[in-house]
Amino acid sequence: KGLEGQWLNCRVTEFSKRYLVGVFLEVPAPDGGTRRGFVHISNIVRRHIASLEAEVQLGQEVRARVLEVDTNTGLLKMSLLEVIHGSADKSFPKPKALLKGLSRRLREPGGRAGPE
Repeated sequence: KGLEGQWLNCRVTEFSKRYLVGVFLEVPAPDGGTRRGFVHISNIVRRHIASLEAEVQLGQEVRARVLEVDTNTGLLKMSLLEVIHGSADKSFPKPKALLKGLSRRLREPGGRAGPE
C-alpha cells in the first residue's frame, strides 16, 4: 500500500505465458526483497505491436509506475507509459476535435480528408 503512482526501477523477468498479454517484473521492495509486478501490453506502448519481444527483452531494466496493488495477491499492476490511459493527455486531440476539423475540410470547395 502507498505505492500507487510511484515510479520504480524494475527488471523484466518473464512474458505472460497465456496469450502473451504482458510482462512480469521483479520490483525491489523496501525491505531488501523483491515483489512481483505485471505490465499489460496496453501499458507498454501506445501503438499496435506484433510482439512483446519487439518492445522489451528478458532481463531488461525498465522504469515502471505502480497503478494498483492487488490486496489479495500482492501483485503490483504497473505501466511503462508516462501518461496513463484515460487521463488528460494534451498531445492527443480529442475525437470530437478531429471530426470537426475533418467535417470543415470536406465542406470546403475541393475539400479532402487528408492532413491539413
